[in-house]
Amino acid sequence: MAVRFVPPFYLNMELYIFENYRDIFPELEGKRLTEALMKEALYEWGCFDAVILRSEKGKPYVKNHSEIYISVSHSGSYFVCLIGDVPIGVDIQEHRKANTEAISSRYFTQEEKKYISKAGNEGFFRLWTMKEAYAKYTGNGIKDIIKKFSVFNRDDVEFFGFQIEKGMYCSCCMMKTKQTAEKAI
Repeated sequence: MAVRFVPPFYLNMELYIFENYRDIFPELEGKRLTEALMKEALYEWGCFDAVILRSEKGKPYVKNHSEIYISVSHSGSYFVCLIGDVPIGVDIQEHRKANTEAISSRYFTQEEKKYISKAGNEGFFRLWTMKEAYAKYTGNGIKDIIKKFSVFNRDDVEFFGFQIEKGMYCSCCMMKTKQTAEKAI
């Protein structure tokens, strides 16, 4: 069963966290497992007739429910599914050995590189999940990351992030609305 987390916004949005997700449907793997976990989260959300389709670039959406937005990610033993009523994106990443300097020089802006130099590996993984969540939000995936867009000081989206457990970083990205802008003031 999933743990349900309600993000700190006024909007109708929930994050479902599945630990040891491969054990939930042991007979499934790959896209079939991902779809089953999305349907499980959507059922908990209250969408009992979910048919999941994917855009040309692979972004999932719920057929005949244009008011429901969905994003998923997995890393290590965790699978997360973010569901909301505005465009969203989610990413999780388990801390692992990585050449953060090489990755940063290729995909991060100067401002982001400065942040990482101060925040270290933890800052790198927080920032990377934010970039991935934004790329999923837009539906452009890696193309957005390659463009070296910045996730700092954006007017179009809000981010919230946390660690599911030590070394397991999660970031969620959502379209900024009047409600979230007023909440930030």
